[in-house]
Amino acid sequence: MLFELEGVSLLQEIYVFFPFSALATWSFDTALQSAIRIRKYNPTLLAAGHGDLLYSPCQAIDNAIKQAEINLNRKEKHHAKSGNK
Repeated sequence: MLFELEGVSLLQEIYVFFPFSALATWSFDTALQSAIRIRKYNPTLLAAGHGDLLYSPCQAIDNAIKQAEINLNRKEKHHAKSGNK
């Protein structure tokens, strides 16, 4: 999870102003599963290593997980359509 200019992301989303985190993520699925595990703890504070501390982060984490699932499904459909695994 990372704080970006546009909010919290799961490192698979490439942002024009800071694309490096997404380019360095070795496993988008692992990043998603980690975020889901973190969310189960109902954190009251999130310090992701970049950006300010985020108080009451559950909604932001939920949004990031939802967007990551959409992106991962889109990527899987694209690969299935193109014949890649």
